[in-house]
Amino acid sequence: MTLTAKPAAAVSPAAARTRIGLVTLVASAVLLALGRLMTTPGGSATERLHQMDGTDVRVTASALLTILGFALLIPGLLTVVGTIKSRGATLATVGGGLVVLGGVGMSVLAAVDLGTLAATHVGPIASMTSFVHQMDESPGILGITALAVIGYLVGPFLITLAARRAGVVPRWLPWTTLRSWSYSR
Repeated sequence: MTLTAKPAAAVSPAAARTRIGLVTLVASAVLLALGRLMTTPGGSATERLHQMDGTDVRVTASALLTILGFALLIPGLLTVVGTIKSRGATLATVGGGLVVLGGVGMSVLAAVDLGTLAATHVGPIASMTSFVHQMDESPGILGITALAVIGYLVGPFLITLAARRAGVVPRWLPWTTLRSWSYSR
């Protein structure tokens, strides 16, 4: 008696996209956690410049991991949005739009660290501090910050709430996204 292997079941394109999307969601979480672990504590312009001085590799890696993490968050959460077909679909779509807005905005804000890092290589310190302070108060940066925070905090909550309404996640899951906000501050 000869045993033969069964041919592997073909994976539909939709199932493959879903798997890839869910992998990006997990990868996003890992990259964002690593980026967060490597970041500086923050503070005033002067404090941030002192924290970043001489830490080029760490700050660059932190910013790049964070940017990539937010970039991967977008297709990951949009994959979840795509699985919600009935009840909650409109709420998920709104949440998905906010996630895109938040992911792009947070990536831009993470890139600001690269500008701050570059400022550590110029002198005098008063000029560097003034530059970073002006960047912090830039109307464009302030606008991006508001949109990024709204998109990043509200979007995932709306998506998980929509998934709950569709019956695809446990009842408690949307509320854990609210609880995680207190940890991200």
